[in-house]
Amino acid sequence: MVDDEQEIGNHTITHPRLTTLSEKDLMEEIHTSKKILEKWLNKPIVSISPPYGDFNNDTIRIIKEAGYHCSWRPGPF
Repeated sequence: MVDDEQEIGNHTITHPRLTTLSEKDLMEEIHTSKKILEKWLNKPIVSISPPYGDFNNDTIRIIKEAGYHCSWRPGPF
């Protein structure tokens, strides 16, 4: 799929409800999964889909800090 220029996005490591996590765990789910995918695919991962569409202001802040450019969820980013 990468060779066919399909976009690969992130969906976290363990598929938790992100709004229930501590900031430390939230950062690990978002940053670590991004690093793993980028290493495997040798390309930047710029989109994320929060599991269950679950997000809040902290989730959005950490997603932006991690370098994502878009998030597949309802509403504005």
